[in-house]
Amino acid sequence: MKSSKPAITGSTHELPLERLSPRGFERLILAYLLREGYTKAQHYGSGGPERGRDITALRNGDLWYVQCKRVKTCGAKVFLTEIEKIVALGETDPAFKPKGILFAVSCDASALARDTTTQRCAELGMD
Repeated sequence: MKSSKPAITGSTHELPLERLSPRGFERLILAYLLREGYTKAQHYGSGGPERGRDITALRNGDLWYVQCKRVKTCGAKVFLTEIEKIVALGETDPAFKPKGILFAVSCDASALARDTTTQRCAELGMD
């Protein structure tokens, strides 16, 4: 008896991230974080000024902030601006200081942007 299922192909397709709304992109990242084992995730991005946190979540009991950028290009300045928002938030109350920051971007980030961002986070004691 012949199977009615279609043949499985070996091709892969990139997600059309540019077709998602900013909120849709944030919700996609939220779902991904939960799949990857983050817990107690909260989506701040759609509720007004998020103070550098589109999403917060716990990983192994540690607080992480996620900043989502659905853009065509972004450089170190974009990342550093978001880091400084998070630093200001942590200065108001140390409980708001995260263990680390994740940047979810829909474009390629240059090596310089990555290195500069990593260095600034290290200076602040964050991953």
